[in-house]
Amino acid sequence: MIRVVLALVTIAGCSIKDVDLTGKACPCPDGWVCAADNTCQRSVTPGDDAPIVHPDVAMMDTPLPATSCLTAPYTTVKYATMDFSDYAITWQSVGGAWSVGNNALAQTDKVADLSYAYHTMPIAQANYRIVSTMKQTQGAAGGALEIAFRIDDVKQSMYHCNYQPNDGLFLIQHTDNAVGGGSLMEIQLGNLTTTPFTMEVQVTGNQLECCIDNVAGAHITVTNSLYATGLAGVKTYRMAGGFTSFALLQ
Repeated sequence: MIRVVLALVTIAGCSIKDVDLTGKACPCPDGWVCAADNTCQRSVTPGDDAPIVHPDVAMMDTPLPATSCLTAPYTTVKYATMDFSDYAITWQSVGGAWSVGNNALAQTDKVADLSYAYHTMPIAQANYRIVSTMKQTQGAAGGALEIAFRIDDVKQSMYHCNYQPNDGLFLIQHTDNAVGGGSLMEIQLGNLTTTPFTMEVQVTGNQLECCIDNVAGAHITVTNSLYATGLAGVKTYRMAGGFTSFALLQ
């Protein structure tokens, strides 16, 4: 990428006024990055007071949350979708009844025990972040909407962060070889019922972190080394629901 440097020139106590280059065609100067639509967007340094909204998702109708419930900022968007229009090409599903419609990915089987869909990244990854907005459509107590991560698509083993809207349980679990694995940590929250909510997951080395945006106390961190790498996706357990966005970041 060609980089153009704009020098800050000071003459007799005066300086050049900061120019807003948002939406201008790439290449971009320092302090700006070239977004996926080939236009310049201002970069934000982690730690700045301004909200961290990556330019690759700034063009989305509903960008990623400006304030994350996770402890560390992200730096790079690897993949993001607001309508799952590429689902037939770049996604795979196991169990349940998955389909895309009305700009959302829906799973309509409310009794399926093992039901998940994952984005087919070129290779399994070790460290990444996932952000997804989801909503319950039908299900009973014990049913969950989930983010699945470090998925082994051959063994059908994975970690998953679960929220059970009908009883308020929030937990990180693992599934081994398509059968129940166990709970790594769980906490009791209030009832979100069918309200859409945004869940975030960060996996770094042996640390697994999961939270729900704008829900007090909805934050879990656990250490586990069962799965070192894997794919990323969404999951349901005895719950029908819809996923309206999905982003994979680092």
